[in-house]
Amino acid sequence: MRQGFRGRPRKYGRKLGNAAALAVRFKSLAKEYIVNLYGRNRNVVAYERVVMLKTIRCAVKVVWIYRKTQWVALYSTDLSLSAFG
Repeated sequence: MRQGFRGRPRKYGRKLGNAAALAVRFKSLAKEYIVNLYGRNRNVVAYERVVMLKTIRCAVKVVWIYRKTQWVALYSTDLSLSAFG
């Protein structure tokens, strides 16, 4: 038994927070990509990370895409996909 801790040990680790809080935290780690968006090449800043979701009990790849003052989070259970590469 672990000394000084009550209850059973954590199964999933520490909480990361919601998508909005993570978007703010990870913006400085994001890389810039050039993508064809609406027929024009545009600069897009994106960051990807694999997280564990307790609700569906599996790993999920989350890609945050930043564009000017907005961001969008895309989720996928296919971990082999990459952001843009």
